[in-house]
Amino acid sequence: MTDPAPVNPSPPATPCEQMIAEVNKYTDWNAHIMQAIARAENGTCDPTRHNETASETHRRADGSVICVGSYGALQVGCLHYSATDDRNDLATNIKIAHQLWQNRQKWGNGYEAWTMFTNGRYKANL
Repeated sequence: MTDPAPVNPSPPATPCEQMIAEVNKYTDWNAHIMQAIARAENGTCDPTRHNETASETHRRADGSVICVGSYGALQVGCLHYSATDDRNDLATNIKIAHQLWQNRQKWGNGYEAWTMFTNGRYKANL
């Protein structure tokens, strides 16, 4: 008796496919807009791609640095992460982005939390 041929597993999803799956878990925002924002903000949908440049430095009123960076697939600012959040984890990136979006919805348009939405560059990814 011979062993059956191995089943070829599906190839791992691309980072953007993984990001789309995470974004789609939240049904109260427009997933197409969020996917387009992610592609415009991050380019590769890579949750470990962070922007830790001077332009992303958040300071207190006295000028001292609070934190530096925007993180992950949706480039959410460091102010929105707690010390225990894994900024390299895609599910965490999207969860925090969704929380930010919800908070911004209370005062207007939640999508305006992202520069690529307000400047219209996300539209190239719709």
